[in-house]
Amino acid sequence: MTAVLFVLGYVVMIFINLIIAKENSDQVNYNKRRNIPTQINHVLWGGIYSVPCIISWFCSGHSYWYVLALAAQHLAYFPIFYNYYQGLPMFNLSKTSASIIDRFQVSLGFKSSEIVNIGSLLVSIAALILAIHKSI
Repeated sequence: MTAVLFVLGYVVMIFINLIIAKENSDQVNYNKRRNIPTQINHVLWGGIYSVPCIISWFCSGHSYWYVLALAAQHLAYFPIFYNYYQGLPMFNLSKTSASIIDRFQVSLGFKSSEIVNIGSLLVSIAALILAIHKSI
């Protein structure tokens, strides 16, 4: 039963990433239409994403593997969803983003985000499997 709940929670978090990406995209588009220079409030949205992660941590019996799975999942899915809503290529990496993650990738010389997105997906799945294994 625990494995089913872990996977169900994981899938729910994919949809939360989808919703946050849509909201961020709408906010950026709103700001562009009104010539507002500010982008996304990454600290606010990071805090919003952290709430279900913390709840999941408590519900999972304090499984750090599960929280790692959810954090890595965000790195894997969110940028792809956001790029989709912005009409950008799937692995687009913004050179002007205020995101710490985007700026770090650019500083490392990345031209696109596929290595980070795919690597994060693999880490996320591995951590989910370890969380399930440790809970059995």
